[in-house]
Amino acid sequence: MSSAALASFQTVQTIFYLPTELIILMAKYLGDADLYALTRVSHHMASIACPLYLARIGLILSQRSSTLCLSRDGFKALGIWLRSPGFSPSDQLFCTFSFNPQRATTEIACLQKFLDSLPPHPRPFFHRIYLIHVDAGSLHDLLVLCSMLSF
Repeated sequence: MSSAALASFQTVQTIFYLPTELIILMAKYLGDADLYALTRVSHHMASIACPLYLARIGLILSQRSSTLCLSRDGFKALGIWLRSPGFSPSDQLFCTFSFNPQRATTEIACLQKFLDSLPPHPRPFFHRIYLIHVDAGSLHDLLVLCSMLSF
């Protein structure tokens, strides 16, 4: 074998040389932990894997309607979305909370932590916020939640 042929044979090809469509197809078969790890490999991989990972766990961003929809573990993934290439202000936020009071409390805490971490903008980050399946123990609890979401 010639040295040129040997050199080309020994060239290491990485996943970055694959077409984006093929990477997306492969990423869909990864488990949640592996897909999350792929989001942290590089900016290029984050732009491919973040939308898949976030949608899988319940955080769906619609660029067309400028809407962010949260449910299930999507509340816990708000920090990941904040660091993702697709992060941008949205017009609407739809939050579907769990019917389990303990889980709903955790979801609300995650949402509050996220809202507190947002950088100050000259305009509101969300123009409208929709809360679905809010099971407040009392009117006072509901008013506290609403005051947490007003900024």
